[in-house]
Formats: sequence, C-alpha cells, structure tokens
Amino acid sequence: MKSQAASAPALRPPPGPDAHALPAGECWDAVRVPSYLAARAIDLLGVQCGSVISDPYGSRYYWLIPANSGAEWASFPAVSQVQRLSVACWVTVPPCAHRAPPGPYWVVPFREDGYLTDPYRLHAALARTTADELGPREGSSS
Repeated sequence: MKSQAASAPALRPPPGPDAHALPAGECWDAVRVPSYLAARAIDLLGVQCGSVISDPYGSRYYWLIPANSGAEWASFPAVSQVQRLSVACWVTVPPCAHRAPPGPYWVVPFREDGYLTDPYRLHAALARTTADELGPREGSSS
C-alpha cells in the first residue's frame, strides 16, 4: 500500500538513544498485538509487512497503519488482545537504530518510505493467526 504510505505525513522516530511516546491518530494509527501472535503475522505478511515495534516489557508488538483506515478491528475476540490505537493513544517509538532490547525496539526495521502496513492485509494475517492459535470463537465465521 505504497500510495498511502507516500501520502501520509512522515513519522519521525526520536533522535538519540531514548524512545519517546508519540501520539497515534495523526500520521498513523497502531495495532497492538500480544507477542504470541506477532511472529506468525510477520511471516504471513512477508515483504508486505511495514515497520514493527516490539515492547518487551509489555510483551506486545505494534504495527503502524494509515490513520483512520477502514479495517474493522473490533471484530477480534477480546481474548486475542488485538487492539487498534488511534486518537488519544500514545505509542512508545524507539530511535531508528534501536534494533534489540533493552526497551522498545524495531523488530522489523523502520523505513521512512514503507513504515505503514496495509491495514486489510494485517487484519487478514492477524485473523488467520488468531484462529490458528485460539481456535474458532462464538460468533466468528472461522
């Protein structure tokens, strides 16, 4: 989804050694995912995966997607803990060079020209991963 990435205002990871909390909902939204779902989703997305932040303290991963994108994130069961973060939410963003713990780091490196992940592809990858890991849930089509 390069066209959206190209038209989105640029994310500027913080300079220096420290991560900073940045507001979601302006340049981008984030999708927070528990770590047990993340590796498989990254594999399923392959080269279509944008930049991904790992927060080892919270055992969470964050994908960045275009702000106000249309994928329906409320369709995930609460037990999956997949959550879209937008206006009034903050995400701890590491410096570009931070690629390993301690602290938040880029598990899929930040690329200024490709940091956003297509929300529909991400939704599909997470839906498949969630169904495989948690099994079908009441009210789901799986």
